[in-house]
Amino acid sequence: MFRIVKMRIDGKRDDREALRRQEGIVGSLNLHYQVDERGGQIKVLQLTSSQMKAGVFEELATLFDPDFKTFNGDQFLVKGFERTGGGREIVQEWWGRRIT
Repeated sequence: MFRIVKMRIDGKRDDREALRRQEGIVGSLNLHYQVDERGGQIKVLQLTSSQMKAGVFEELATLFDPDFKTFNGDQFLVKGFERTGGGREIVQEWWGRRIT
């Protein structure tokens, strides 16, 4: 299980103080490939969380083409893009840490 903090809002990184105050969402990560709109494959990262299902937090959008900038087993920073309802693609970063 990891606690995930979404680091960007509309593609712009949130300020450090706001990031520190975020509680984050606890859940399991799922990294896999899926078919994209052109028939190719794209890597995706998704978080499965009972907090999102219970409506405690808004859904954390799927992260497409994730690139792990750092990962040491207990913490990570991953950058990719998410798709909005209007079809826009915006840069997104997640910071996560393992919880026990």
